[in-house]
Amino acid sequence: MRRSLVLIALISLSCGQYQAPSEPVIDYKAEWLKKVEQFKKELEPHRAAIREMVAQCVSEASTQTYTVDYRSRGICRKPYTYQGGDVKFEVSKSNNGRAKVKLALGMEIVTPSGRERELEILEFFRSCIPHAKTLFERYGIDFDLTMSEKTPGQEYDNIVKLIDSNDAPMNSNSWGISPNSHGILRAETCGVYFHEIGHLLGGPDEYRATNCPDREYVEKSTSPYSIMASGGFFENTDFYPRHIKDMIRPLCEELATAEGWSRQQLYDFRQM
Repeated sequence: MRRSLVLIALISLSCGQYQAPSEPVIDYKAEWLKKVEQFKKELEPHRAAIREMVAQCVSEASTQTYTVDYRSRGICRKPYTYQGGDVKFEVSKSNNGRAKVKLALGMEIVTPSGRERELEILEFFRSCIPHAKTLFERYGIDFDLTMSEKTPGQEYDNIVKLIDSNDAPMNSNSWGISPNSHGILRAETCGVYFHEIGHLLGGPDEYRATNCPDREYVEKSTSPYSIMASGGFFENTDFYPRHIKDMIRPLCEELATAEGWSRQQLYDFRQM
């Protein structure tokens, strides 16, 4: 009997001291910063190679400014079709010895909610401009992007409709926005629109599509973070040499000829 009482007491004492293991506390911000550092290590050699190429182009460029103005053509062989759009922007050799890409967009705002909402939408998208500049700085390029409300009689490189609807089409000339969206756009969200800006600068789609099964450069293993493919987070979203070469080619024609650069797009550029 005494033994049973002692055993019960020990069990009770043990139960009183027992504490369930606590869930580990995860510092998600710290974990994300670790991933960002990993992205930098992984992608910096790629970005450095592009910066070197851009710097060489600029140092050898004899002409200061070109206007690129053409109809882009992306070929799909199965079935054989052309997929493209209007491309117009300015590329130049800036005073600081860097390449400069200038793109002026006229924004046509479509909303049923009145003038206040129109102005909110315009500022919403314009909040992407600093992130776009940061993106191109990775490659040693100054990106002069303006988004002005479309004004009759004013010339722009391209006109983009900003449509206040969840059902709006998404392409280089039509950008949708949720009616519930307010405030400013984070860099991650801006990435969707950087893809469309990539089209305006001549970049083709690089994601898989059932209507174009032989589209090139779609494998994530070879282009894991391509803006023109499925993309990723802002820290690991990238243009690739093939994109940058097309954008700044007018400055680099001698180098491009000497090194046999291939053309993703078929176009002619004219000197200003």
